[in-house]
Amino acid sequence: MKPDSEEFGTPTTLGKRCNAGAIAALAGGVKTWFRLAGMAAGLFLAAGQPALGQSSEPILRLEVGTHNAGVFSIALDPSNRILVTGSEDKTVRIWDISGSGELLRVLRPPVGEGEQGHIFAVALSPDAGTVACGGRTGSPQQKDACVYLFDRATGALTRRLGGLPGWVQSLAYTSDGKFLAAVTGEGGGRADWAGMRLYRLPDYTVAAEDNDYSDFIKAVVSDPSGSRIATAGYDGFIRLYDLSSLTNQDASSPRALSPVSKIRPPSGQRPWGLAFSPDGTRLAVGYEHTAAVDVLGVKGNALEHAYSPDTSGVKGGTVMDFRTVAWSPDSRFLFAAGSYRSKGDYLVRKWEDGGQGTFRNVPVEADLAALHILPLKQRGVVFAARDGSFGVLNDRNEATLLGPQAIPIYRNLYDGFRLSSDGAGIEFAYKRGGQAPAVFEVNERRLTDAASGLWKGLKANVSFQAPLTEGLAVSDWKNSLAPKLKGKHDAE
Repeated sequence: MKPDSEEFGTPTTLGKRCNAGAIAALAGGVKTWFRLAGMAAGLFLAAGQPALGQSSEPILRLEVGTHNAGVFSIALDPSNRILVTGSEDKTVRIWDISGSGELLRVLRPPVGEGEQGHIFAVALSPDAGTVACGGRTGSPQQKDACVYLFDRATGALTRRLGGLPGWVQSLAYTSDGKFLAAVTGEGGGRADWAGMRLYRLPDYTVAAEDNDYSDFIKAVVSDPSGSRIATAGYDGFIRLYDLSSLTNQDASSPRALSPVSKIRPPSGQRPWGLAFSPDGTRLAVGYEHTAAVDVLGVKGNALEHAYSPDTSGVKGGTVMDFRTVAWSPDSRFLFAAGSYRSKGDYLVRKWEDGGQGTFRNVPVEADLAALHILPLKQRGVVFAARDGSFGVLNDRNEATLLGPQAIPIYRNLYDGFRLSSDGAGIEFAYKRGGQAPAVFEVNERRLTDAASGLWKGLKANVSFQAPLTEGLAVSDWKNSLAPKLKGKHDAE
């Protein structure tokens, strides 16, 4: 793994330089673009090899003031003022969301080449003093994947919890602050990478573990009392664990822990998200690639299917899902989100009567699927999405994005991508539907957006037209990261 370097430049300037560079490469001609794409693909393939040792060489990172990749996990402090976000961009960020979303601190776990350092899971201790994070961290190949602990106030890396069998997928502190639970796994049914481990606070010794999983484990949550946790795995099962017997367990001899209840809910094959109701008597389950939600009854140490909220009106087959779920603090509302969208808008579905009543679909401003939602004390939710955005949906069904958006969304921007007659100017847009347009001038190496004072004059003096594509034999380009020219990724 390699440490991050010091950042340089301003967020706005650096973000624009990144996009300007990409557009300049494109403007050099189709053949040049494909050559560069082939070189980039080679670099990505090389970077995908696992880092085999420590190195003092820095890895340069662009700091754009926010996440520039998907936000997979979020955590809230009890006051709902502090939000922690963990991202595929290999950073963990701490925000004050009492206002418009002020960035307080960036935490940078050790990283490596390629995917080493992607963060899939964050958790905040009940006293809000410690941030736990993990993902593609450590080395599962050597049975030493890990969780990193940071001091939230100072940003100091305080501890590494190693020896885990697979990539860290989810983390949860128990509500009573006695344990940290971690679950691991990897896609493709690698049973040897899957497991659940419990660390006892305050010293984070291993108290118990369960390695009897046959597939990827996606979620772990604590019930309101802290005496039970539940996990969701791609083997299709929800498992419930009773932690009461661990209270006085000798920390020097971690024990094997078996679930007290194990159930396969009826509506989906890949349970993704879990949420206990505030009184701990119900457990909501969301699924990947399935537009369904189940609610399980929790009766003592037994799980049973109670009901399934109305998910009618969802079209799109396995493309649509409700993978992440949350309850309002009074249990009146049940929320679910994921890849469900309609007319281009990603939606949060909000049911009355804890999921047994009518529902409302509420649009949020994210451009890609929601990956995690958490309840707010005022009956709303905070959400995070695959496009790197995060925001708040309040109790009046009003969604507000917090923090700047750093990832341009070019999807379906067919009419908004145009060239000047001499090929030296490229017009595009940062958002769906041609919103937030901009022009890159190749000769001047200048990027001008609609907010600039130069915009009106530029548009008045330069004519932009759709590019000529007939006869180029370009294929596999629509919504794809691997376009081909004459059947090849590299024009050569």
